[in-house]
Amino acid sequence: MASKKVQAFTKHQSPWAATWTALRDLFRASQDIPDPDPTINLAGVHIAITGARSGLGAALARQLALQGAQLTLISRQSPLSLAKELSEISQAPCVALSCDLSDLQQVNQLITLLSQGPALNSIVLNAGLMAQSKRRTPQGLEEMFAVHCAANILLMEGLYDAQALVQRQDGALPQVLVTSSEAHRSSPDFSPPGLLDVPDFGMRDGIRWYGYSKLLFLAWVHSFAPDHPEWSIHTLCPGPINSNIAREAPTWVRPFLGPLMRLLFPSPSKAARPLLYHLSTPSDSPHAPTYLHMQAKKEIDRRAQDPKVAQSLNNQLRPLCRALSSPEEPGSSSSSVPDARAGRSSPQEYLPTDRSSEQ
Repeated sequence: MASKKVQAFTKHQSPWAATWTALRDLFRASQDIPDPDPTINLAGVHIAITGARSGLGAALARQLALQGAQLTLISRQSPLSLAKELSEISQAPCVALSCDLSDLQQVNQLITLLSQGPALNSIVLNAGLMAQSKRRTPQGLEEMFAVHCAANILLMEGLYDAQALVQRQDGALPQVLVTSSEAHRSSPDFSPPGLLDVPDFGMRDGIRWYGYSKLLFLAWVHSFAPDHPEWSIHTLCPGPINSNIAREAPTWVRPFLGPLMRLLFPSPSKAARPLLYHLSTPSDSPHAPTYLHMQAKKEIDRRAQDPKVAQSLNNQLRPLCRALSSPEEPGSSSSSVPDARAGRSSPQEYLPTDRSSEQ
């Protein structure tokens, strides 16, 4: 009989194992938080969402728009068409920003845009990908680690330093919601001195390194939160979702995996319920960070509870972040996305037409 450690490891060691585990979890799910109340009015609440162009992020944005929230949608490919659609639904401003979170220079630019724009009340760190092989980012990091961990750390620290997240008008604390994954429990074991050094991997091991990136950010968040009680921070795994997260699955798997996900996995709008609950019923007093698997409270993996992991991650990322804050050399902005409003390099921003002039 396999040990508990081995059993936990094998849950997400391949796309098929992950799919089977997700299906089993659906039938075992418990509920510690209620369903969200869709009638709660979120007018005057400004929420930013990364990974907002499709899947869970887009479904969450649509429901928030129906409840009147002001939205900033962020994704690698421009969410401009969705922003236009939602600005009509909510009758509140909706901004689209195009930013490749795997490029930390663009993340720095995003922090500037968010800090200089209308005050934010909440941010949902939802962007994600599942790579089937190692790809390096402009800063030399493995791509999943950059998007799921390094970019989110840079965003949270940058927004905190800029005081860009503020209380709501009703006194509710600023919120950070993190879309994580139960796959973090299947991360390979690691040595804290070499956290940025992800080895080459293929499609068989991709989901393990996906879990690695999720585990490291969980460790960092749960270390950051107690020292920043003025923010309300929640991490959660939405469970299996019929989304495009498996868009990089091997070609031979897609004809089977796609229909299986559509048939058996919940829609993104249903999976967004825990996020909607927290956004609709925010806390007005400090609390310890929480982790939800769907709507059930759970402990994170013991490795993510080790403060030495977060400390080591900070120490290894700090030199990279200092280098990013240095002035760029002339002509070095090629990794930036052109701004649609002007000719300069920055994440793309869309501001809907002022309705005061409409008949």
